[in-house]
Amino acid sequence: MGVGVAAGSHGTYNLSGGSLTGGLALGYGGQGDFHQSSTDGASTVVVNNNLHLGELTGSSGSYTLDGGTSSLQVTGTNKNEIIGVGGAGTFTQNAGTHSVEGILSLGGKNATLGTGTGSLTQTAGSANQAGSVSLGASAGSKGTYQLDGGTLNANNLTVGDAGTGDFKQTGGSNAVTNTVEIAKNAGAAGSAYSLSGGSLAAAGMNVNAGGTLDYSGGSLSLGSGGGTLSNAGQVNVSGAGIRTVDAGVVNDGNFKVTDTTVSYTGSFTNNGGYHSDPSTNIFTNLTVGVNGYLTGGLGDVFQMQGDYFNQSTQYTLWDTSKASLEFTGAAHQMETTGVFGNFSWGSFILDHGAGLNLKGTMTVGLFNLMDGLDQLNSFSGTFDIWYDKTLAGNAYLNGQNFNVGDGRILAYASSSVPEPATLTLFGFGLFGLLFRRRRA
Repeated sequence: MGVGVAAGSHGTYNLSGGSLTGGLALGYGGQGDFHQSSTDGASTVVVNNNLHLGELTGSSGSYTLDGGTSSLQVTGTNKNEIIGVGGAGTFTQNAGTHSVEGILSLGGKNATLGTGTGSLTQTAGSANQAGSVSLGASAGSKGTYQLDGGTLNANNLTVGDAGTGDFKQTGGSNAVTNTVEIAKNAGAAGSAYSLSGGSLAAAGMNVNAGGTLDYSGGSLSLGSGGGTLSNAGQVNVSGAGIRTVDAGVVNDGNFKVTDTTVSYTGSFTNNGGYHSDPSTNIFTNLTVGVNGYLTGGLGDVFQMQGDYFNQSTQYTLWDTSKASLEFTGAAHQMETTGVFGNFSWGSFILDHGAGLNLKGTMTVGLFNLMDGLDQLNSFSGTFDIWYDKTLAGNAYLNGQNFNVGDGRILAYASSSVPEPATLTLFGFGLFGLLFRRRRA
């Protein structure tokens, strides 16, 4: 059945109860609108061929699904629903069930008619897509999915395939069996997933070059915490409260965290830029690769609940000279590259009961041991830690230098070149009696 087939025509079909089975094309050459509801009882539409909305250039097709007992099914092997093939297609789901056995495509899938635009808005109901959901499937096309409520279940989700895709989620549940791809191919630059509410769960997520993930609300979980968020594009994290990324992260692009607290449940490998402005960043384990770097200013906290390894050579891009580095929990390892002054931190905080095995040179402004000078016993490894003796918060160190096993804690003045003179400690117990001053 076709609605709005002839060029310049406008057709409308209303189904308020009962059933309809067969092929369906809305807006093949003109404008075709289909409204399905359950006003007069349960309604079922079974499309046993491809369902096309907005087939040809200049045409438009729309489908509205209302009513809690309304059902739209596109069935059959390789039977797809294409919203905006070469024209414009819109789908609105306010209730009911919407299922596609093949591919749900927004923005064209036909190579010769692939400049269409397709949009789908879901406020409630259930969308069960056994195949893939593809936004911006063809070069030059654009697809938009707005999820405000209800549930979306899909095998795969591509936001920007050969064209551009835009997925906005303010509520509801989006469950993807496999991987979410953002800006999958070169023509998909500018594609984005915006998560401001609801829940997103998938096996993994790839933010490719030219793609963006905006995460400002709701929940994000990949592989129930065992999956990976791989970023070669742009990831922005913001919003009130705590943003939890329940996944491991590999960043080869750009990460920006603004005015929030973000917690990463898996290990984070940073091979690109990571920018905090200002925020609290909670890492399980953090590794900064050779090409990676961190930036943060006053009020920015980088909290390590596990280990921290800095292999970076990007000291000209790195800027944490006013940010805080904090270790919480019991035992930690840290390795860092560089020399005095490189990769410096505004403050270093070792939490109550925490210990640190350190290799390398670290420069800090404030050196804060939450258990006081006795906590020097918890350091091990071969290291130099430089602290600014001119800061009032470091007064408990008396401006002195200390040997700590194979490591050294050295004082410098922020306006002068350091010239270390080492005070060897023969016993921390005696030292604690002489100089004990507990940090609050």
